[in-house]
Amino acid sequence: MNTSHKMKVSDASYCKKLLKKCGKTINKHSLVSSDDHILVALSGGKDSLAMLDMLSERRKHLPVTYKITAAFINTIGITESVNQSILREFCQQRDTTFISESIEVDFTQNADPCFACSWHRRKILFNICRDRNINSLALGHTLNDTTNTLLMNIMFQGNFSSMTPMLKLFDGKLSVIRPLIEISEEDIIRYCSIKELPIQKAPCEYGKAQTRGEIDTLLSKLERRHPHIRQNIYSSLTNIHTDYLPNQNTLGTPNN
Repeated sequence: MNTSHKMKVSDASYCKKLLKKCGKTINKHSLVSSDDHILVALSGGKDSLAMLDMLSERRKHLPVTYKITAAFINTIGITESVNQSILREFCQQRDTTFISESIEVDFTQNADPCFACSWHRRKILFNICRDRNINSLALGHTLNDTTNTLLMNIMFQGNFSSMTPMLKLFDGKLSVIRPLIEISEEDIIRYCSIKELPIQKAPCEYGKAQTRGEIDTLLSKLERRHPHIRQNIYSSLTNIHTDYLPNQNTLGTPNN
């Protein structure tokens, strides 16, 4: 990876704008505090690389200090093609400790392979945080992930919920944070391209025809005609007009 390349002024301004947007999210939701120890869930994909890069870059210009550790969870049979040496070097260049662990998931026993994989990987990350006294787990979910999840929950679970910028777990001992939650996937792609981040994408046979991908395709099509559609969906999470919603006690079933 060429770390000494010169960015155009417009490219540098773009990256600076995204860093500022990430910082605004962090400050608005109090995601990071002085002396925090943050575990970054590092997959090698664009979102986690961009998140680690932004957290590291932000740390250089703040009066507060925080420690960053990155963890790669190798799912046997799925992510073994990811070159961990590249990830390790990427972390070293950003003064970040790199660790990796492997898990094996029996996908034949789960109706939703993606949920099963995510659940097992998350469990390992929680254990790492506990064993290393890490108080914050950073996940690379973007604005796209949040809006996709909201629509999926409405259409397939019958509830109005999504992802949050911060979630306290284990009696407040661990904070799950999402620094990129207000940044679009399109912005992340451009950021990674400008900074030449070493993106690695492990092919997964279970992720090709999932409902989440269908929702994302639908929103992307709508976004071409309505550029602010994802931001508007995200804003709706904190702009609920209860006077124009049915009361839970009086809401009948569709057959009533």
